[in-house]
Amino acid sequence: MGASSRETIRAAIASHIDLDEVPFTAPGSRLLIRADDQGLSIHEARYEVPLEESTLLRGLTVRDATGRPQAWHIPDPARITWGQDGPTLVISPQGQVIIGHLPAHWTVSWVPGPLAPTMEMEGAIRLPSRQTVVRTCLPQASVRLHSSGSTGVAHSLDEDMTASLRRFDEWMGRCPRVLPEHQDMTWLCWWVLGVNTVHLEGRGRVVVPSKIGYVGLWQWDAYFIAIGLRHGDVDLAAEQLRIALGHQLPNGQLPDVVHEAGVLTSSGDLPESDQETLRALGTSTDHLGPVPLTKPPLAALAVEAVAQVHPGDLVSELSPAIRCCQEWWFSHCDPQGRGVPCYLHPYSSGLDDSPVFAAGTPLESPDLTAYLSVQDTILARWARERGHTAAADRHEARSRALRDRLARQLDPATGFIPATGPAGPCAHLTIVSLMPLLVPGLDPALRAGLLSLLDSAHAFGIRTPVPTVARTDPAFDAERMWRGPVWVNTNWLVAHGLRTQGRAPRAEALEAATLKLVIEAGGPAEYFDPLTRRRPPGATTCFAWSAALFVDMAVSARRRSA
Repeated sequence: MGASSRETIRAAIASHIDLDEVPFTAPGSRLLIRADDQGLSIHEARYEVPLEESTLLRGLTVRDATGRPQAWHIPDPARITWGQDGPTLVISPQGQVIIGHLPAHWTVSWVPGPLAPTMEMEGAIRLPSRQTVVRTCLPQASVRLHSSGSTGVAHSLDEDMTASLRRFDEWMGRCPRVLPEHQDMTWLCWWVLGVNTVHLEGRGRVVVPSKIGYVGLWQWDAYFIAIGLRHGDVDLAAEQLRIALGHQLPNGQLPDVVHEAGVLTSSGDLPESDQETLRALGTSTDHLGPVPLTKPPLAALAVEAVAQVHPGDLVSELSPAIRCCQEWWFSHCDPQGRGVPCYLHPYSSGLDDSPVFAAGTPLESPDLTAYLSVQDTILARWARERGHTAAADRHEARSRALRDRLARQLDPATGFIPATGPAGPCAHLTIVSLMPLLVPGLDPALRAGLLSLLDSAHAFGIRTPVPTVARTDPAFDAERMWRGPVWVNTNWLVAHGLRTQGRAPRAEALEAATLKLVIEAGGPAEYFDPLTRRRPPGATTCFAWSAALFVDMAVSARRRSA
């Protein structure tokens, strides 16, 4: 990467770091900095801790010698500065926020946050000629403030800034080339994947979904993230898959989440706030006792994508865990013994808030049936390629049985397959009913019905495709999680399904619309309002699977144009 390219990319990313939609942070660091009404706030990224509860300090303000507050500025991704000749803030390689080059008689003030109940010093700090260290109660998160006259401090800060820029340049040098109209956002998305990379003690390098509450490895997030990472860092992509598949329980279940304190595998381990939310939605499983928690079976899809560019035999390495998990779905999630697994808990679908769970659990859902059919198809191909004919035959037979069941469940009156639970078929038309498009050899009547729903203004055919609940469905809510907003991962899956059904131009159009949406919305948010085309208030910013799949779709667009 030439010097001019480095400067161009640095400037592009710095222009996006507004400390609101895009916070200031660094790869490997748990700290992130955002703006508030009183100044800046510093937070520590923690597993399942909301941003407002993760605050180390807030209202951080820099004043010059006359007492006037100075505006912050971000000249490059490695630092925040105040005033023309004021101090500089960096995040050191050790993960500390350091404020240095503080001129004489300038002051820095702040208010401790909930994660910092005790500090050595509070309020205004004046540093005429000495070094002051302000530590929180957390050893890995500290804030250091230095005067410009402190021995060795300026040199240390400059070294940290240089190291940060070098690390930034090295990471961005891996960013794939895409079409000019996608390049700026691709740089931002690739940067998000870099700064969302943290080291989980005892686990390895994890690209977390977001540093705002999502500090861990969520199983299906890891699959989507790996699909995007493969275009620039295939080793990191493979590491996500190894961690996701490397904490399998003896019975074959894959955890919902891998985090530093352990794994999340049961509804009995959910926090009470989550349980209350499920009760309010009427989708609680309290009456069933603890049930297993996992995520949709998309591992084979992700491994196959990453294996295409990985130098090793990733399929032979990871397919045993995938086969074991596939069998777990059939042996542990089919309470009625019909040969069709069900979702035992809303969280295992990944679509926690979806109205399909109004039908109750266990829920036979067309997306799960489709995912399992696709996974058996891939497992059969892998087995046949390695000479395991009997295993390949078993996987193929089961995949056909699942595909045939989907065809039988089509409701001719509505054109879709309803999810069915203890309360009967669910009348809500949601994104889960489009996922059978992923299945090769789909029944022609079912294919035609689903393609029609994608076009219909009464279903999913709106200006911003594809809403997660049909626009005219009574449950549609443009801002509420899985009840209407557009998600990049479900759009990616629907596009993948369109290609499977031989509808490549329609897949390309959907991907182009998704890329345009992310660009217009200003970045890879968790989900998007299909009416305003903006990030809803409840959606997390800098969301890793949105970033990763944007990269994947942008790369595909460039390859088609070549």
